[in-house]
Amino acid sequence: MQRRVNFIGCGQLGKTLGSLWHTTGSLVIGSVLTRSLNSAQSAVTTIGAGTPINKISDMQRAEIYLIACADDAIERCSQQLADSDVLREGDAVFHCSGAQSSLLLQACQDKGAVVASIHPIKSFANLALAIDSFAGTYCGVEGDARALAILSPLFLSIGANLLPIHAQHKTLYHAASVIASNYLVTLQEVSILTFEKAGVDREAAMAILQPIVTGTVENVFQLGTSKALTGPIARGDSSVVGSQLAAMKQWDKDLATVYQLLGKLSVPLAAKQGTANAEKLASLRRLLD
Repeated sequence: MQRRVNFIGCGQLGKTLGSLWHTTGSLVIGSVLTRSLNSAQSAVTTIGAGTPINKISDMQRAEIYLIACADDAIERCSQQLADSDVLREGDAVFHCSGAQSSLLLQACQDKGAVVASIHPIKSFANLALAIDSFAGTYCGVEGDARALAILSPLFLSIGANLLPIHAQHKTLYHAASVIASNYLVTLQEVSILTFEKAGVDREAAMAILQPIVTGTVENVFQLGTSKALTGPIARGDSSVVGSQLAAMKQWDKDLATVYQLLGKLSVPLAAKQGTANAEKLASLRRLLD
């Protein structure tokens, strides 16, 4: 008998998973509960299956429950599900937060459910694109082994790559994604601001950055981080780094701090690369400290 999944919260991520599971026939889409009946109906329309409801007491029973609400509401929704008559012993309950662990589902676990967290490392800003490109997405997984035995095949069926992680380090796991994705955007903004200070307008700065950033990202994943590092720190050129740091400090102390910290973290990569000699790298360390 095919398993059924119910949704508590169903934003872009929930719609993506629901659409993929429905299309592949991996799961029967059951009840969809969101903040309003209208948004639940919209989610059902997007998925192509399911029953919109506006309160948990209207939820039909299922074997799997996805709590796909905002992070700050997961624990509350877990408690509401545990307090309802719908949850049964052995049912699987999971959420997809990258920042929160499966421990937030303790209320459901106390009622005999098996719990987990499965976090797709992916942007869901564009729903159609997220659905079309989900295959190959890495998903950080942690939780009850019995829950993962139920849920893992469902994610594998839609093309996910599962990556076991430690629940106690979930915050660091999510921070790694934030640094790689979100802060990459911020770093480009810092670069653009610095170009503008030097007299280059934003549009021209973007045109300059596009091939540099694209090429650098390709090098990182083709060559590795140490071999992809170029520029004055890779060469051990403390005079250039020193003059740039002084100019940054004179202009904007906060951005100078960013420059200095990133430079300090780049020195070990330069040492691993081996282009600059030890004396030059020692000079850089003193300067950046």
